[in-house]
Amino acid sequence: MKISLASPHTSPPAPSAMQQHPSYGQAIARLGATVQVATLSQDGAVAAQAQIILRRFGPFSVAWMPRGPVWAPSLPPDDKNNVLKTIMASFGKSVQWLATPETLPETELFRGHGFAALITPQTLSEIDLTLSADQQLARQHVKWRNRLRHAFKSSLDVRNTPFDSCRHKSLLAYEADQRRRRGYHALPPAFTIAWAQNTLHQTRLFIARKNSQIVAYMLILLHWPVATYHIGYTGGEGRRLSAHNLLLWTASKWLRENGYSRLDLGQVDTRNSPGLARFKIGSGAAVRALGPGMLALPRLIYPRQSRHAAA
Repeated sequence: MKISLASPHTSPPAPSAMQQHPSYGQAIARLGATVQVATLSQDGAVAAQAQIILRRFGPFSVAWMPRGPVWAPSLPPDDKNNVLKTIMASFGKSVQWLATPETLPETELFRGHGFAALITPQTLSEIDLTLSADQQLARQHVKWRNRLRHAFKSSLDVRNTPFDSCRHKSLLAYEADQRRRRGYHALPPAFTIAWAQNTLHQTRLFIARKNSQIVAYMLILLHWPVATYHIGYTGGEGRRLSAHNLLLWTASKWLRENGYSRLDLGQVDTRNSPGLARFKIGSGAAVRALGPGMLALPRLIYPRQSRHAAA
């Protein structure tokens, strides 16, 4: 197994989470982060890839691997241990590791390399874009589908365009104010601007207007063949007209027509954001668990005493 370390520029060997795509690495690098991509090859083919964010806290080094590695589809399960071992060894023994496995079953793989669960697994919602529009409609909850029909009758003008960090910057203020009022967390506006400035055509902004006034919008980040719901805003009029239901339906249709296979709607948090959780689940999205947030401390090597040593 060979490994190479480089800055983020190469797409992973399989569909991945946003956090494992080079566009994410490039965006946070613009904000000052140190990002390394470990690419592992075997017999001349890419076996796996992991995007890793590095931080220093005084004498300590921390390596964060969010929702990685991304495995090649043809990689035998037994080789995954070797991949993880090689990645960790390439950064040295003094590094403290943080990771979130992409799936719950991968938790045991990480445990075998010294990781312990630190944060309970998050629940994720995803829309399968390989399904037809009719199949997606059939998966929607009745109330959600009724709101979509209501939105279709509301004479909303819905259009989409790439996000322009200059022309659309004021829209970020709407969402930031909404975030403060509702108390939820999201990546800062600076990340959105960095992503858009670095990869203009890897964004899609869906805007709903009524009488030429913006009542709601939704920003999707594109990392083909997957897309991620990034941020959204809806005012009182937008809620009354069920604008967000129509925006998500329109975005799903656009993504499907442009060859995307999955739309990641992000975390389902029924405790802190029950309304948003109901919206995501009601859309017909499938729900699954990520692995837990995990920690592996630097390995301290002590001389092992023989079991036969004299007392």
